[in-house]
Formats: sequence, C-alpha cells, structure tokens
Amino acid sequence: MTNNLTSISIRNVVCDYYMDWPCSYTKLKINKNIKQKVPVIRMFGISKEGHKCIGHIHGVLPYIILKIGSISQSQATTNIYEICKKIINTNKNQWIRDKDITEHIYKVKFFESRSIYGYYNSMETFAKIYFYNPILCNMVFLSLQKMSDDNFDFQPYNGTMPFINRFFVDYNIFGMDIVDFEKVYYRPEKDCLYKDGGKRLKTDQYILPLSMISSNQRTAYEGIEFDTTTLSIINKKRFSENIRNPGINSIWKEEEERCKIRGIRIPEQKIYSQAKNFITNTEKEDLEIFGDIIRRLRRHVGGNFNDTIMNASMIEISQVPDETLTLQINNDTRIPSPSQIPVDQPSDTEGEEEDDKINYEEIFDEKCDDSDFGFDQNVYNIESSDEDRDWDVLNILDEKDEKKIISFDDNFDDYYDFNNKPKMKGYDEIFKYGIVITPDGDLYSEKKNQTEFFGNITFANESTRNKRFKKMEICEDKEKDNLQFKHNNNSFLIQNLSLMSMELITESGRKKYSNPETDEIVCLSICLYNDSCISNDKPDYQICLVNKNLFKDYEDKINLDYVKLCTNETHILQFTMTIVKIRDPDIIVGYEIGRESWGYFIERCKARNLKVISKLSKVETKEDYGNNFVENKVLPEGRIPLNIWKIVSKECNLRSYDFHFVVYKLLLERIQKIPFEKMSSLKSLSFPIRKQILKNLHKRNLYNMKILSHLGTLIKTSEMAKVYGIQFLEALTRGSQFRVESMLYRQCLKENYVGPSVSVHNRIQMPSPEIFPLVMEPTSGIYRDPILVLDFQSLYPSMCMAYNYCFSTCLGRINEWGNFVDNYGDKSLDLQLGALRYRPKIEDIIEIKNIRKNFHISPINSIFVKENIRKGVIPTLLEELLSTRQMIKSMMKMYKNDKHLYNILDARQLSLKLLANVTYGYTAANFSGKMPCFNVADAIVSSDLWSNGLEVVYGDTDSVFVRVPGNCSMEQAFEIGNNIAKRITKENPSPVILKFEKVMKPCVLLTKKRYVGYSYESIDQKEPIFDAKGIESVRRDNCAFVSKELEKFLKVLFNKNMGEALGYVKSRLLKIDKIPFNQFIISSTFRGEFSQRAVVPAKKIKEQRSVIHQRYIPLIGSRIQYVIKEPNNIDKIKKNKKNLTVIANVVEPEEFLNNGKMRLNYDYYVQNMFLPALNRITNLEEIDVVVEIPIYRKDFCNTCEDICDESFNESSINYKSDCLHNLIQKHQAFVRSKKIVLKKCGECIGEIENCNTVCQNYACSIKQLHIRIDAGLRETTPYNEVIVIED
Repeated sequence: MTNNLTSISIRNVVCDYYMDWPCSYTKLKINKNIKQKVPVIRMFGISKEGHKCIGHIHGVLPYIILKIGSISQSQATTNIYEICKKIINTNKNQWIRDKDITEHIYKVKFFESRSIYGYYNSMETFAKIYFYNPILCNMVFLSLQKMSDDNFDFQPYNGTMPFINRFFVDYNIFGMDIVDFEKVYYRPEKDCLYKDGGKRLKTDQYILPLSMISSNQRTAYEGIEFDTTTLSIINKKRFSENIRNPGINSIWKEEEERCKIRGIRIPEQKIYSQAKNFITNTEKEDLEIFGDIIRRLRRHVGGNFNDTIMNASMIEISQVPDETLTLQINNDTRIPSPSQIPVDQPSDTEGEEEDDKINYEEIFDEKCDDSDFGFDQNVYNIESSDEDRDWDVLNILDEKDEKKIISFDDNFDDYYDFNNKPKMKGYDEIFKYGIVITPDGDLYSEKKNQTEFFGNITFANESTRNKRFKKMEICEDKEKDNLQFKHNNNSFLIQNLSLMSMELITESGRKKYSNPETDEIVCLSICLYNDSCISNDKPDYQICLVNKNLFKDYEDKINLDYVKLCTNETHILQFTMTIVKIRDPDIIVGYEIGRESWGYFIERCKARNLKVISKLSKVETKEDYGNNFVENKVLPEGRIPLNIWKIVSKECNLRSYDFHFVVYKLLLERIQKIPFEKMSSLKSLSFPIRKQILKNLHKRNLYNMKILSHLGTLIKTSEMAKVYGIQFLEALTRGSQFRVESMLYRQCLKENYVGPSVSVHNRIQMPSPEIFPLVMEPTSGIYRDPILVLDFQSLYPSMCMAYNYCFSTCLGRINEWGNFVDNYGDKSLDLQLGALRYRPKIEDIIEIKNIRKNFHISPINSIFVKENIRKGVIPTLLEELLSTRQMIKSMMKMYKNDKHLYNILDARQLSLKLLANVTYGYTAANFSGKMPCFNVADAIVSSDLWSNGLEVVYGDTDSVFVRVPGNCSMEQAFEIGNNIAKRITKENPSPVILKFEKVMKPCVLLTKKRYVGYSYESIDQKEPIFDAKGIESVRRDNCAFVSKELEKFLKVLFNKNMGEALGYVKSRLLKIDKIPFNQFIISSTFRGEFSQRAVVPAKKIKEQRSVIHQRYIPLIGSRIQYVIKEPNNIDKIKKNKKNLTVIANVVEPEEFLNNGKMRLNYDYYVQNMFLPALNRITNLEEIDVVVEIPIYRKDFCNTCEDICDESFNESSINYKSDCLHNLIQKHQAFVRSKKIVLKKCGECIGEIENCNTVCQNYACSIKQLHIRIDAGLRETTPYNEVIVIED
C-alpha cells in the first residue's frame, strides 16, 4: 500500500447495509437506468491513524445458486426467470408483482463447481442468480428451499448465510480485522467543501482535489466518510495467496512477521497423516462386498445417466408460500428470450487473446497527468458486484482505443473455479507495478513520482505541506507487491477501539422499579475509554450529569471533579447525546443495558418526544420506536451494544448475576448495594446521603470496565471475530453452527465447492443417528485405589482426520449401492446422504482402482474415499485448526512477559479449540443444523468405539477412568498411566492420541457425569486438587449451605474415614442456626414463561412482581433468589395445609430480612436438600444418613448454649442464675461488634457516620456479620431489659 490518500485501511468494527438509489459508484453492468434501490454495504471502522471511519461500499448484490444439470445455459436462464417470476407473483405486495422480472434479477451467471454434499470428481454447472434486493432474494431462496422438499432439482446452495456474512466470505473480510481499500472518494463536511476540493476532516491541514471528493452527501457526524467499490477491496485480491483457510492463514502470517523481527523460527505446521493399513476384519469384509459391487457396475455401465431438466412446470401450487394466489404463467406473460437475458458464460473469452498481446512495458511508460488521476464525478458506470468476480470492469477504459482495453474473462477470478484455470498472461505484471485504471481510460502506476501526485493537494501553508509530505514519503520494497498493505508490527493490536459506559438514577418516589413514561433521569454517569483493548485502567473521560435541583443549596459542597450540574432533565438528555456525538464511541455498555442504562435513556427520550436513535448513531438515520431496545432490534447504528450481565452469565457459572454479587465474586471487591427505593427518592434524603449515592453511581459505572477487563471480553471476542470471520456482536451472540459455517464456506471457496442449503423439512425427514457417543455407566463406589484418568486428545476431530470423514468424501452406504446393482436399469442411482438425496456419477466411482487402498468403510457401513483420492474439506479445516492452535500454544511460552500479547494469543487458541470441538455437532445437528449428515456423524462416533478396547470403571465420551487395584503407590500409578497412554496411542490410527491426564485418589463415582475426588496432575504435586463434576458441591440449583457442607464432608472423608465425616456433619447440623444467612439463599434460572399447572418458586415470584409492574419482572436468563421460611404458628395450629406447603413459604431475601419475625425452615434445608445429596454418597457404603443422624437440631439456651426443654425468655422463671449475668456481657459484645463492623463498612461506604444507608449486598461477608449481630441484638435486648429491672 502507498501512503497516498486515495487508499485507506480501516479496522472492520461494525458492518451493515442499507438500500439506496443507484449512484455513480454503484457497480451495475446492465439496467443502468433501473429505478429502484440497491444495497450499499456500510462499514464502520477505525483507520490506522486512529480516526473513526465510515465506508460506503457499492456494487455488492445478493445471490442464490442452483445446479442446472446438463441443459443448455440459455434454456436454464429462461427456466430460472420463469421460476422466479412464479415465486415473485405470489408476493402480496402489488408493487413487487407489477415489476418485470428483469427489474428484480440483475443477471444469471454460470460457473463450474462441485457440491460438498457427496463425492463428485467431475465439475458440474451451477447458476448464480443476482438480485437487486436482499429481502426479495431471501424470499425466492426460501421458496426454492421449500420446493426442494419434493423435487431435489430445486435445491438451492449457499443460501443460509446472511447477506453481510456472504460479503465477508466472498471478499476475504474478517470482523475486527483490517480491510484495505485501494481507491476511495471522501465525503467532506459542508463547511469543509471548497470550489477546488475539500477536507476529509476539519482538523486536516490539506485540501483534497475534486477528483478525490465523492458526489454523495455526508451522513456521518464525526470522522472520515468515503465511498468506494468492490473493485477497490484489496483483501479479495490476496485470497489466491492463501495456502490455508483465510482466517487461519492470517494468524500464521502475523506470527511469521513477529518471529522474523525477533530472529527466531516459527514452528512448522504439523501435518496429520491419514490412517494407513489400519483395517479391521469387519472393514475387510465390507471392502470385499463393495469391490464386488464396483466390478458389477463396470460390467453394467454403458447407458447414459441424464440429469433432470429444471423447468418451471415442476412447480406445484402447494410449493409456493402464498397458497391463495395463482401460480400459472399466462400466455401473455413476458419472459425474456435468451438473447435479451444477460448471461455470463464461462466460455466467453472475448478479449483474452488481445490481453496476451499487450506490451506491458509500453503501458508502464505511458504518461498520465495528475489531473486525470481520478474518477469522473458525473459518469462512472460500475460493473456488477463480484459477487462479483467480474474483472472485465476494466473495460471502463475508452472503448475507442482498443489497444488500451484490458478485458478479463468474467470467470477469470470467479472463486468457484479460479484454482482450476490458468492465470491470464500479464496478470502478475499488472499487480506487480500497482496499476490503477480510471474511468477516463488512464493507467496510473504507483511507481510514479509521489511528489507529482501530491502536487494537486492544497496545503494551508508551505511548511505544513513539507511536513505532511515528509510523512507521506514511501520507501519502495521491490521484493513486495506494492498493492500489499504493509501492516506495522503492532497490527495485531486492537487499537483505538473506544468504549462508553453509562449508568443512571431516576426519581421514581420509593418504588421498586423505574417507569420511563413518568420517572425522570436525575443523575447520569458516563465513562469513556479511548483505547479499551489496551489501556482501560482509568477512563479517558468521565462525567456525572446531575440535576442541580438535587443540590440546590449545596452546590459548593459537592467537591467532585467529574460532576456537572444541569438545569433540568432535558439538559441532561441533550448533553448526553452531544457527548456521544463528539466522543463517537464504537461500543456502548451498561450492566443491564436494556432496562436500566442506554435502554432506559432511549425510552425516556421517546417519552419526551426527543429524537434519540439518530443522535446516538454514528450517522443520520430515521427514528424507529417500533421495537424494543432490550431485544437489540433498535440500535444506534454503527455502535456495538454490550449487555454486561449477559456476558457474565455466559462466561461464569454464578449463583446470581446481580451486579454487586458479580463484583464480589470476580473482582473480590465489595461495593455498597443501596436499595433501589432509596436511590430513586434522592429529593427526600439528606445531602451527605445524596452525595454518597452519587459517588456510588459513578463507582458502579467504573466497575463495568473492570468486569469486562477481568473477563478479557473485548480481546477475546475481537480475536474470535477475526478467526471465525464474523462480526464482533455475532461472536458474542451467535452459536457454534454460525461459526463453523463461516469457516467452512471459506474453505469451500478455497477448494471450489458449494454447500446445499438444507430445509427444515429435509432435516426432519433425515434418518436418526444410529450411534451415540459412548458413555459407560460407572461402577459406583468409593475408591481408595488410584483411578487413572485418560483422555483422547481432540477425539472426534482426530477421527475425522484419521479416516478422512467429510461431506465431500462420502458415497453413502453399501446396502444402497447393493440394492442399486441388484436392480440395475430399473431406476437411477439416488442415495440417501444426510438430509438430501445424493446422485453420484457412476463414471466417477468406477474409475477409481484398488478398492482397499482408496476406500474406507466405517463400522456403520458408510463409504468414504481416502485422502489419496480426495482430502475432505472438514479434515483439512480441522488439521489447520489444530496445527495452528499447537503453534500458538508453543509461541505463548515465549511471550509470557508480554501480558497483552499473551492474552491475545490465548484468546486465539481458545477460539480454535472451540471451533474444532463443535465440528462434529455441525454434522450431527438433526433439528437445528444447516448442513447435517448422519453418515458422517455416525462414522465419527462409531470409529471411536472400535478404537477403544479398554476395560474401565467409567467411560465418558472421550475419557476413560481406569482403576489400579492393590496397594499401588502414586509413582507406580503415574508410570502405569503413561504406559497405557503410549500403548493405546500406538494401537490407534494417527492422529488419535490418548493422553494421561491425572490420578484421582481417593475417588467417588456416582452416576454418569457425576464424580468427585482428589486429583494429582503430576508426580511432583504434593497438595491435591478437589476435583468435582456434576455433584451438588459444584451445582447452582441448590444453596451454598448444601455445596459447602457437602464439600467439607467429602474432604474429611478423603482425609480420614466415613465415621469422622459423619461426626463432622452431625456437629454442623446441631448448630445450623449459626451458619450465615446468605448460604441458605436458593437461586434458579428465570425462564420467562410457565405452564398454568406449574408450581415453582420462580413462577410465584414472577406473579408477585407482575402485580407491582411489568418492569419489575425478572429478566429472562437471570437467576431468581429466594429462601424457604417456616410456616406461621397460626397455620401450624390450625393445620392450614395450603399455607404449610413449600411454595407458600417461598419469600425473597429482602422480604425475609425486613420482617424480623420470619425464621428459616431448617427442616426443609436439611431433609429436602442436604441429606439427599449426602445420602447418595453414604449409600455407597450402605449407610443411611437419616438413620445415623436422627436428631439434627435442638433448642438451645441463648447464653450457655446447653440443650433445654423450653426456650429462655423474659417470662421464664426456671433459668440458671449464671445465664442472667452472661446476658449483659453477650449484649455488650454484640454492641462492640456492631461498631467494629460499621468501621469495616466505612472502607466501602466512606463517611459512615453521616451516610449510614442500608446495604443489601448479601454476597459481602461483612453484611453477613451485620445480619448475625442484628439477630443477636434482637435476642439479647429483651433479656437485658429484664436484668436491668431486677437490678
């Protein structure tokens, strides 16, 4: 890349599209005067200089792909237009139906490729149908997909990816990565536009010539805005250089650059060889049967197998979505004739011979003036998007001068077949010298004198010109392609990614919720981080906007630098929008962004009739309040919204996702939780408390960034977006299939495959998998002997690579081939492959010699070709993923001192690991998968079963637990484990590797996926690790009391014996009322909707809250907390069964603590929660805990703690005399403890004397001391009064 201003590199932060009328930059080859809107890609990014950028990319059109079979291209084109016309006629929109079909379809383009679904050796012809409107394109795709349920000839391909993701794949673009544009045209602001040019930015010291100024009006509020075309995307031109999957190839290139700088060698990519000579007896028999089938086919073959001709008459009325409309084509319906239809044919080589005769030296010596170096602003007719593989756009040269015309073949750079076609002569020479071709017909070489080019730029003064020019000088590197953009050494860093966090307080008058319709915003805190991925310790800008009416008489006493007093709420709202506009953040965050942060801000502006979406967006946009911000349907355009509690819920398994609980568990810091009713009634509070609440608000806002930084969310998600090739928000919100699909289609693009788009109906009709992952039920027991845990390293990916399992290598099953041969001539070869029909070409199969050498048959009789015939797409992808991850992990050891780089590499290796592990799920997703195939999924799992011949006490998918009986030392156990791993690895096909993971001693095996024990990962490890899975000590669907006490019981059991462990349990249960209150809080996930007959605590709490207000209902996915109280004494006496049930005694923690008369139902916690969990372990040694500990609680004297028959109170006359004297001391001790605890709270609150507000942070250990002390004070205060009277 040159440093001239005609080119630019930006980091792809957000990408979307909008519909606009065709302009001079819209790349349309025909229908130049079409009168309808076309899509324009809009990319929001950051330039290398740190400027915010918005690029409008013209010339990208949506498309769908169909296989046309053996019919002629002209006939196929006519049929396609007829089919699409019928489908579009079913649309309810009269305006769409009235348009001619040529006004919906841009063109039909043909290319050669292969379907990934099944083994095909020879190429087939496919048609790519370009539409003007993505929505209409999707409608036609869905109709064709539905029609394919009954007629496979209508099967669409490559249709499931969204329009933007398809654009990413086609043009080699990745989320959060650099996109290089060779030629751009800037949209200056109105006050920066002059007669002779304009400025990119207000701060620029130079004026660009009119040839570099866009004719379109500016829409961005801040930063650089430009127009460009798909021709200028250099990322696509680099695609042919990729020797690996594009997403993986960039990782290797980046690491090579770093290693070159450091003078070290990068680890070589590990090549996984396919399993050789590893054939079971069963497979030998199957191969002999298949060999016989092939020999019989060779004798039979002699006839022709014609493909079905796709025709519009195949459409049935029931196949089109709108059944109420007729689908018959009238005789007077105009269908374009083949001569009228734009068709791009692969055989069209017009101009190719002339290209070969071009004298490139003459071209390079041609003179072209700087004044001609620029596109004509008025006339610039651009070619269709390549989708866009059309390089004949170079025909925009002056057609009268034939010697200057360079006409590339339409399909020269078509991504489906460019690997199989020779490059046009002179192609490398053109790009070597950096040729830029203008609409005026000029050829401009980047080797031209740079000073001459910048002569057209007007500078404010000569010194500035010289200074700027020196910065723009270029050092040519003859060994590098000048069109390659050279990234600096820190290009891997996500720099200048700005983030803005917001939290607010409303005036709702002591309510438990805020209503944006009525409750105004009185305080609003904003924190901005200009470089959030690199420097996020302190905000670069922070402000707290406060309604000055709250501090009317105390304005001088606030003394907080970040506070700005505003006249009223309108001032707060408008000032906030101004800050967002000027500071221009890329990411906006809030802990609960929908209901309490930005979402509330937007809804409040809506209630005040203020235009907010347009003001918060990066560009001018129309207001739309039709959807809810909470559901991420209405977003400020160009900005990424992050809901922090949602991110935490995906990253961490916590009992609660309350802000204060998360801060305490993740950051190990305490922060005061002021009751919502208190915060929402600031006007009624004293000045010190108002100030404390204000500081608390701003402190909470600062913690938002701390949480994201602790989780590494920004770096991790950015790297995932770069590796998977998807957008930042998609990496957070979309599932594994979306990720696999992005990588898989890029690999298909590289290897010239197309992927069928399987319909829901076909998925339902697909046979169920016959083989499920092996889970051997454990031999339950308490083991004192060492248990060896061995794990197959990436088992399913290894099986894919070992046996070349893939869609593209599968030939179906032997029995179907046998049936076809037995009934040869009766019907065509039509096999069931996954969710679709597979029609292989028999000639492709019978020409393969040596069946045993070239085919593999899985244990469930599915046939696959081996790697020497064709390497599968999935094995290739997996090999690159695992080898790249191995390289990254080895390089991480060298960068331990560079924390930031280490975190980036760690995020990348995690991304690769996650993707490799979910590939099997992509093939096995029967009901939700986009390209499932039971043949591949069953083959992967069944091969695992055949490879594993060990006798184990437990087997869990890819892990085995081996018991070493006898008095075996830890050293011997490790030696045996290593020997087993080596032997099994040797016996299995490469690259299947069995790793010896750890020794567990002792160990408790309960049921499937439930075990616990002390684990040792190395022989040098002295202290064991408490390793539990699936049991109550690590589950969240109970309370902390059960988890902690069960863990302590197990530790005593492992360290001593069962008797000691049961003794510990008995002592704890006898003093259960001394356990902190927060350990009895039960949490469960709120699902949202419940059946009418459901009787669950979450439903009860929802109903109680919905009575108050809809905004008070818990958020879906959050965790509801509650406790179980004892029934009222009146209900016990009257035996009111309705009020004695568990559900009737479910209360929220706040309600329980506010009511001093309620008591926890310890009977329920012990009998229904703790003892069942304990019993599952003790029963392994035939011990019934309920029988062993029949008495788990007694009444105690409140002073001496001896068991007594009746409770001690002020009316009691049978009390010990020493107890009376101890009451005063106990009460005074509680008073002293209260003072100490309050001082401890001062570290969190501040001026505790003046700001002693209520705190509801139940995660805080100090809060638990408050609860215990307050309970003690309530118990001893009455007795203290009795004693005082007697004295």
